[in-house]
Amino acid sequence: MNRLFFTKRYDIKNIVLRYLLFLLPFIIFGIYKNGILLYKKDLISFWGIFKVLYLILISFGINIILKIIFKDKISWDIDIINTIIISLFMPYNINYLYFIIGYVVGSILTRYIKLNRICITVLVIYILLYFTQGLNFLNPLELQNIYSFNTMDLILGRTYGGIATTFIMYAFIFGILSSVFNNYKFVIPLSGFLAFFLLSYILMGFSYRMLTNSFVIFSLVLFSVDSRSLPFSLGKSILYGIIWGLLLALVFNYYNNPILLFSCQIVVNILFVVVAIIRKKCYNMNDFLDKKTRGVYGLYK
Repeated sequence: MNRLFFTKRYDIKNIVLRYLLFLLPFIIFGIYKNGILLYKKDLISFWGIFKVLYLILISFGINIILKIIFKDKISWDIDIINTIIISLFMPYNINYLYFIIGYVVGSILTRYIKLNRICITVLVIYILLYFTQGLNFLNPLELQNIYSFNTMDLILGRTYGGIATTFIMYAFIFGILSSVFNNYKFVIPLSGFLAFFLLSYILMGFSYRMLTNSFVIFSLVLFSVDSRSLPFSLGKSILYGIIWGLLLALVFNYYNNPILLFSCQIVVNILFVVVAIIRKKCYNMNDFLDKKTRGVYGLYK
Protein backbone atom coordinates (compact mmCIF):
# COMPACT_ATOMS: atom_id res chain seq x y z
CA MET A 1 0.00 0.00 0.00
CA ASN A 2 0.98 3.58 -0.39
CA ARG A 3 3.25 5.76 1.68
CA LEU A 4 3.23 9.53 1.66
CA PHE A 5 5.50 11.22 -0.86
CA PHE A 6 6.18 14.94 -0.97
CA THR A 7 8.13 17.14 -3.31
CA LYS A 8 10.01 20.34 -2.52
CA ARG A 9 7.19 22.34 -4.06
CA TYR A 10 4.56 20.83 -1.76
CA ASP A 11 6.19 19.91 1.52
CA ILE A 12 4.13 18.63 4.43
CA LYS A 13 3.57 22.05 6.02
CA ASN A 14 2.27 23.59 2.81
CA ILE A 15 0.04 20.59 2.14
CA VAL A 16 -1.54 20.78 5.61
CA LEU A 17 -2.11 24.53 5.23
CA ARG A 18 -3.72 24.08 1.83
CA TYR A 19 -5.94 21.28 3.09
CA LEU A 20 -7.01 23.52 5.98
CA LEU A 21 -7.92 26.22 3.49
CA PHE A 22 -9.83 23.78 1.29
CA LEU A 23 -11.74 22.35 4.30
CA LEU A 24 -12.76 25.80 5.56
CA PRO A 25 -15.93 26.06 3.38
CA PHE A 26 -17.22 22.79 4.86
CA ILE A 27 -16.72 24.15 8.38
CA ILE A 28 -18.31 27.51 7.55
CA PHE A 29 -21.31 25.87 5.92
CA GLY A 30 -21.65 23.51 8.89
CA ILE A 31 -21.76 26.51 11.22
CA TYR A 32 -24.39 28.13 8.98
CA LYS A 33 -26.64 25.08 8.45
CA ASN A 34 -26.35 23.51 11.91
CA GLY A 35 -25.77 26.69 13.87
CA ILE A 36 -26.91 30.05 12.53
CA LEU A 37 -30.14 28.78 10.96
CA LEU A 38 -31.09 27.01 14.20
CA TYR A 39 -30.21 30.06 16.30
CA LYS A 40 -32.40 32.30 14.13
CA LYS A 41 -35.31 29.94 14.81
CA ASP A 42 -34.58 30.00 18.58
CA LEU A 43 -33.82 26.27 18.57
CA ILE A 44 -30.35 26.59 20.14
CA SER A 45 -28.40 29.08 22.22
CA PHE A 46 -25.73 31.36 20.77
CA TRP A 47 -22.94 29.03 21.89
CA GLY A 48 -24.65 26.13 20.15
CA ILE A 49 -23.84 27.76 16.80
CA PHE A 50 -20.24 26.57 16.99
CA LYS A 51 -20.77 22.88 17.77
CA VAL A 52 -18.64 21.75 14.81
CA LEU A 53 -15.74 23.79 16.19
CA TYR A 54 -16.14 22.18 19.62
CA LEU A 55 -15.91 18.73 18.04
CA ILE A 56 -12.76 19.74 16.17
CA LEU A 57 -11.15 21.12 19.35
CA ILE A 58 -12.05 18.00 21.34
CA SER A 59 -10.58 15.75 18.65
CA PHE A 60 -7.39 17.83 18.59
CA GLY A 61 -7.09 17.51 22.36
CA ILE A 62 -7.59 13.75 22.25
CA ASN A 63 -5.05 13.44 19.45
CA ILE A 64 -2.40 15.34 21.43
CA ILE A 65 -3.06 13.32 24.61
CA LEU A 66 -2.76 10.03 22.71
CA LYS A 67 0.51 11.15 21.13
CA ILE A 68 1.88 11.96 24.58
CA ILE A 69 0.71 8.61 26.00
CA PHE A 70 2.24 6.63 23.13
CA LYS A 71 5.33 8.88 23.11
CA ASP A 72 4.81 10.00 19.53
CA LYS A 73 6.28 13.19 18.21
CA ILE A 74 3.77 16.05 18.17
CA SER A 75 4.33 17.56 14.76
CA TRP A 76 2.65 19.41 11.93
CA ASP A 77 1.51 16.46 9.82
CA ILE A 78 -1.41 15.06 7.83
CA ASP A 79 -3.03 13.69 11.01
CA ILE A 80 -4.18 17.25 11.69
CA ILE A 81 -6.33 17.07 8.56
CA ASN A 82 -7.58 13.58 9.36
CA THR A 83 -8.63 14.82 12.80
CA ILE A 84 -10.68 17.66 11.33
CA ILE A 85 -12.34 15.44 8.72
CA ILE A 86 -13.43 12.90 11.36
CA SER A 87 -15.19 15.70 13.26
CA LEU A 88 -17.02 16.89 10.13
CA PHE A 89 -18.76 13.51 9.74
CA MET A 90 -20.37 13.57 13.19
CA PRO A 91 -24.19 13.79 13.44
CA TYR A 92 -25.58 17.02 14.86
CA ASN A 93 -27.05 15.48 18.02
CA ILE A 94 -23.95 13.53 19.03
CA ASN A 95 -23.23 13.19 22.72
CA TYR A 96 -19.76 14.55 23.51
CA LEU A 97 -18.94 11.65 25.84
CA TYR A 98 -19.74 9.07 23.15
CA PHE A 99 -17.69 11.10 20.68
CA ILE A 100 -14.67 11.06 22.99
CA ILE A 101 -14.97 7.32 23.69
CA GLY A 102 -15.43 6.44 20.02
CA TYR A 103 -12.61 8.71 18.91
CA VAL A 104 -10.17 7.21 21.44
CA VAL A 105 -11.10 3.62 20.52
CA GLY A 106 -10.90 4.35 16.79
CA SER A 107 -7.56 6.12 17.11
CA ILE A 108 -6.05 3.26 19.11
CA LEU A 109 -7.36 0.68 16.63
CA THR A 110 -5.76 2.47 13.70
CA ARG A 111 -2.39 2.37 15.44
CA TYR A 112 -2.40 -1.41 15.06
CA ILE A 113 -4.73 -1.91 12.08
CA LYS A 114 -3.15 -0.23 9.07
CA LEU A 115 -6.40 0.72 7.38
CA ASN A 116 -7.97 4.10 6.60
CA ARG A 117 -7.82 6.07 9.84
CA ILE A 118 -10.66 8.45 8.97
CA CYS A 119 -13.05 5.66 7.97
CA ILE A 120 -12.22 3.37 10.90
CA THR A 121 -12.65 6.13 13.51
CA VAL A 122 -15.91 7.42 12.01
CA LEU A 123 -17.28 3.87 11.83
CA VAL A 124 -16.40 3.15 15.47
CA ILE A 125 -18.21 6.32 16.57
CA TYR A 126 -21.25 5.57 14.38
CA ILE A 127 -21.53 2.02 15.70
CA LEU A 128 -21.25 3.27 19.29
CA LEU A 129 -24.00 5.82 18.63
CA TYR A 130 -26.18 3.20 16.95
CA PHE A 131 -26.21 1.05 20.08
CA THR A 132 -26.53 3.93 22.56
CA GLN A 133 -28.32 7.16 21.62
CA GLY A 134 -29.27 6.12 18.09
CA LEU A 135 -27.88 7.28 14.76
CA ASN A 136 -29.86 10.34 13.65
CA PHE A 137 -28.48 12.94 11.22
CA LEU A 138 -31.35 15.44 11.34
CA ASN A 139 -30.93 18.71 13.23
CA PRO A 140 -33.85 20.21 15.23
CA LEU A 141 -35.03 22.30 12.26
CA GLU A 142 -35.01 19.33 9.87
CA LEU A 143 -36.94 17.24 12.41
CA GLN A 144 -39.83 19.70 12.09
CA ASN A 145 -40.18 18.67 8.43
CA ILE A 146 -41.64 22.03 7.38
CA TYR A 147 -39.46 22.66 4.32
CA SER A 148 -39.53 21.22 0.82
CA PHE A 149 -36.24 21.17 -1.10
CA ASN A 150 -35.52 20.47 -4.74
CA THR A 151 -32.47 18.62 -6.06
CA MET A 152 -30.37 21.77 -6.39
CA ASP A 153 -31.12 22.71 -2.78
CA LEU A 154 -29.85 19.30 -1.68
CA ILE A 155 -26.70 19.53 -3.79
CA LEU A 156 -26.04 22.97 -2.32
CA GLY A 157 -26.06 21.52 1.19
CA ARG A 158 -29.62 21.17 2.45
CA THR A 159 -29.49 17.38 2.43
CA TYR A 160 -28.97 15.36 5.61
CA GLY A 161 -25.55 14.09 6.69
CA GLY A 162 -22.73 14.91 9.08
CA ILE A 163 -22.59 18.21 10.90
CA ALA A 164 -20.37 19.66 8.14
CA THR A 165 -20.60 17.10 5.32
CA THR A 166 -23.66 18.11 3.31
CA PHE A 167 -22.23 20.73 0.93
CA ILE A 168 -22.12 18.26 -1.98
CA MET A 169 -21.28 20.72 -4.74
CA TYR A 170 -18.16 21.87 -2.91
CA ALA A 171 -17.18 18.25 -2.22
CA PHE A 172 -16.51 17.85 -5.95
CA ILE A 173 -14.57 21.13 -5.97
CA PHE A 174 -12.56 19.96 -2.96
CA GLY A 175 -11.54 16.80 -4.82
CA ILE A 176 -10.39 18.79 -7.83
CA LEU A 177 -8.45 21.29 -5.69
CA SER A 178 -6.81 18.52 -3.66
CA SER A 179 -5.64 16.74 -6.81
CA VAL A 180 -2.71 19.18 -7.00
CA PHE A 181 -1.13 17.26 -4.10
CA ASN A 182 0.88 14.22 -5.05
CA ASN A 183 -0.48 12.30 -2.04
CA TYR A 184 -4.17 12.80 -2.95
CA LYS A 185 -5.33 10.23 -5.51
CA PHE A 186 -8.21 12.07 -7.20
CA VAL A 187 -8.49 9.19 -9.66
CA ILE A 188 -9.88 7.01 -6.82
CA PRO A 189 -12.95 9.13 -5.93
CA LEU A 190 -13.43 9.94 -9.63
CA SER A 191 -13.43 6.32 -10.80
CA GLY A 192 -15.38 5.36 -7.70
CA PHE A 193 -18.16 7.85 -8.39
CA LEU A 194 -18.39 6.87 -12.06
CA ALA A 195 -18.66 3.17 -11.13
CA PHE A 196 -21.23 4.00 -8.44
CA PHE A 197 -23.31 6.11 -10.85
CA LEU A 198 -23.24 3.58 -13.71
CA LEU A 199 -24.14 0.54 -11.60
CA SER A 200 -26.88 2.47 -9.77
CA TYR A 201 -28.30 3.52 -13.14
CA ILE A 202 -28.25 -0.09 -14.36
CA LEU A 203 -29.92 -1.39 -11.19
CA MET A 204 -32.55 1.27 -10.56
CA GLY A 205 -32.50 3.71 -13.45
CA PHE A 206 -31.68 7.38 -13.05
CA SER A 207 -32.47 8.99 -9.73
CA TYR A 208 -31.41 12.34 -8.33
CA ARG A 209 -30.62 10.48 -5.09
CA MET A 210 -27.40 9.38 -6.79
CA LEU A 211 -26.24 12.99 -6.71
CA THR A 212 -27.61 13.98 -3.32
CA ASN A 213 -26.44 11.20 -0.99
CA SER A 214 -23.85 12.96 1.15
CA PHE A 215 -22.52 9.72 2.66
CA VAL A 216 -21.54 8.31 -0.74
CA ILE A 217 -20.01 11.53 -2.09
CA PHE A 218 -18.14 12.55 1.04
CA SER A 219 -16.82 9.08 1.80
CA LEU A 220 -15.27 8.90 -1.67
CA VAL A 221 -13.79 12.40 -1.51
CA LEU A 222 -12.70 12.81 2.11
CA PHE A 223 -11.65 9.25 2.98
CA SER A 224 -9.19 9.49 0.10
CA VAL A 225 -7.27 12.20 1.97
CA ASP A 226 -5.70 9.45 4.13
CA SER A 227 -3.60 8.07 1.28
CA ARG A 228 -1.41 5.86 3.46
CA SER A 229 -3.87 3.00 3.05
CA LEU A 230 -4.42 3.50 -0.68
CA PRO A 231 -2.59 2.05 -3.70
CA PHE A 232 0.15 4.13 -5.28
CA SER A 233 0.15 3.13 -8.97
CA LEU A 234 -2.41 4.60 -11.37
CA GLY A 235 -3.80 1.25 -12.48
CA LYS A 236 -4.33 -0.04 -8.95
CA SER A 237 -5.85 3.29 -7.90
CA ILE A 238 -8.42 3.11 -10.70
CA LEU A 239 -9.23 -0.51 -9.85
CA TYR A 240 -9.53 0.41 -6.17
CA GLY A 241 -11.96 3.22 -7.00
CA ILE A 242 -14.06 1.04 -9.32
CA ILE A 243 -14.47 -1.76 -6.75
CA TRP A 244 -15.27 0.81 -4.05
CA GLY A 245 -17.88 2.49 -6.27
CA LEU A 246 -19.52 -0.82 -7.20
CA LEU A 247 -19.86 -1.81 -3.55
CA LEU A 248 -21.30 1.61 -2.71
CA ALA A 249 -23.89 1.22 -5.49
CA LEU A 250 -25.01 -2.17 -4.20
CA VAL A 251 -25.38 -0.94 -0.62
CA PHE A 252 -26.96 2.37 -1.72
CA ASN A 253 -29.65 0.73 -3.86
CA TYR A 254 -30.58 -2.12 -1.52
CA TYR A 255 -29.80 -1.00 2.03
CA ASN A 256 -28.96 2.68 2.29
CA ASN A 257 -27.27 2.75 5.70
CA PRO A 258 -24.33 5.08 6.56
CA ILE A 259 -22.48 2.38 8.51
CA LEU A 260 -22.69 -0.07 5.62
CA LEU A 261 -21.81 2.62 3.07
CA PHE A 262 -18.66 3.55 4.99
CA SER A 263 -17.80 -0.11 5.52
CA CYS A 264 -17.39 -0.47 1.74
CA GLN A 265 -14.09 1.40 1.96
CA ILE A 266 -12.79 -0.95 4.64
CA VAL A 267 -13.81 -4.01 2.60
CA VAL A 268 -11.87 -2.74 -0.44
CA ASN A 269 -8.95 -1.77 1.79
CA ILE A 270 -8.78 -5.25 3.32
CA LEU A 271 -9.15 -6.88 -0.11
CA PHE A 272 -6.13 -5.01 -1.47
CA VAL A 273 -4.09 -5.75 1.65
CA VAL A 274 -4.87 -9.48 1.39
CA VAL A 275 -4.00 -9.53 -2.31
CA ALA A 276 -0.72 -7.71 -1.61
CA ILE A 277 0.18 -10.25 1.11
CA ILE A 278 -0.64 -13.21 -1.16
CA ARG A 279 1.41 -11.76 -4.02
CA LYS A 280 4.34 -11.15 -1.69
CA LYS A 281 4.20 -14.72 -0.37
CA CYS A 282 3.99 -16.09 -3.92
CA TYR A 283 6.95 -13.96 -4.97
CA ASN A 284 9.00 -15.15 -1.98
CA MET A 285 8.07 -18.77 -2.70
CA ASN A 286 9.01 -18.43 -6.38
CA ASP A 287 12.29 -16.80 -5.42
CA PHE A 288 13.00 -19.63 -2.96
CA LEU A 289 12.22 -22.33 -5.54
CA ASP A 290 14.31 -20.52 -8.14
CA LYS A 291 17.33 -20.42 -5.81
CA LYS A 292 16.82 -24.07 -4.86
CA THR A 293 16.68 -25.10 -8.52
CA ARG A 294 19.86 -23.18 -9.29
CA GLY A 295 21.58 -24.87 -6.35
CA VAL A 296 20.57 -28.32 -7.56
CA TYR A 297 22.07 -27.66 -10.98
CA GLY A 298 25.23 -26.10 -9.56
CA LEU A 299 24.48 -22.58 -10.73
CA TYR A 300 25.50 -21.06 -7.38
CA LYS A 301 29.11 -20.87 -6.44
